[in-house]
Amino acid sequence: MVFLMCAMPRSKAAGCCSISVTGKPANRKLIAMPEPDPWPSIKTPWGSATPPSGAAPGDVPPILVPDHTLIRRIGKGSYGEVWLARHKSGEERVFKFCFEAERLRALKREVTLFRLLGEALGHRRDIARVLEWDFDEVPYFLETEYTDGGDLVTWAERRGGLAAVPMATRLELVAEVAEALAAAHSVGILHKDVKPRNVLIATDADGRPQARLTDFGIGLLTDRDRLREPGFTVLGFTETVLGTQTSTGGTVRYMAPELLEGKPATIQGDIYSLGVVLYQIVVGDFGRTLAPGWQREIADAILAGH
Repeated sequence: MVFLMCAMPRSKAAGCCSISVTGKPANRKLIAMPEPDPWPSIKTPWGSATPPSGAAPGDVPPILVPDHTLIRRIGKGSYGEVWLARHKSGEERVFKFCFEAERLRALKREVTLFRLLGEALGHRRDIARVLEWDFDEVPYFLETEYTDGGDLVTWAERRGGLAAVPMATRLELVAEVAEALAAAHSVGILHKDVKPRNVLIATDADGRPQARLTDFGIGLLTDRDRLREPGFTVLGFTETVLGTQTSTGGTVRYMAPELLEGKPATIQGDIYSLGVVLYQIVVGDFGRTLAPGWQREIADAILAGH
């Protein structure tokens, strides 16, 4: 799971939503831990003051999570930190933590967009689920599912690198991401951060890899009327979920040129990002940047657009 948490004083504006489609408000309470100096002198999720081998001081968990072990920090941003966790059942999940109450906007947006997706599309195996959240009491967090294969980059690395994965498998995974993205677009939701790290790889019943699009934290709802539909209640989320079509965010390598110029986010921008992922998939290198002349690296005439 991934948890996103905020350790600032409780904000009255940060209320939980009243209903849930793909997850539910949490009933567990998390315990904030003091700043390590350089390692905590209190009990950690590992059972002692000694962090895992190779961990840096900043990788000491900021909280204790009941029934979970925080394995490692897998990301951070302006909102806080992202941690991979393992439940006592053995299932891995992701926790997102936020350290300033005013930065809860991305978490609220992510929950609301997932709920909107659930209302319109039902449960889809190609879109990762939000499981629990608590924006009502310190520490704030958001918990989402993880998969046995990890994200697309990690999954490829475990198989000897992207180039070692059969081309047919690579293309099938991109096609599954395209289907998930098209489904989100069909109900007026933009992702705005399509990239390999935001694609999780699960395993289907036949043992085949299956892509799941995740992390709508900077996503955008283009149709405001969706929030007024009967039966859908949003408390404290309306302003945060709408955002602005020129709002910043995203990963530069995958952003459409017009977004870098400050122009509005569009469906075409998401498709551009997916196109960059497709290019990297075909050339077998997630470190490659799309540049003029990219077609010369693509042997297949159809994929090269000839």
